[in-house]
Amino acid sequence: MFELHLEGKTHRQIAAELTISLETVVSDIRFEAALRAEENAADREQQQAVQLARCDALYADARKHFGTPGSSALPTAAKVLEMRSKILGLDAPTKVDGTIKVLEDALAPPAD
Repeated sequence: MFELHLEGKTHRQIAAELTISLETVVSDIRFEAALRAEENAADREQQQAVQLARCDALYADARKHFGTPGSSALPTAAKVLEMRSKILGLDAPTKVDGTIKVLEDALAPPAD
């Protein structure tokens, strides 16, 4: 049923083809979509852990060469830390309330 959905068939077409109710098609497709979302999340977490381990190994290797003349250890370490932040989502943009009132409150001297 889910494969038919992925092929682009509508819920009504699937129901007609399989001679089942539209409600059954909708609930089964939702269930399968939720199940696949859970599997994808688990796979994503595993891949994230692997990439973090690689970053940690690269960073540890770069640290061994800190202070070595002609070494690119510092730029490499900085790049690894940047990659690690991206993997963890620490570089994701955040919404900031930039209204005038908020800015005035932030810039106002503290009240005694």
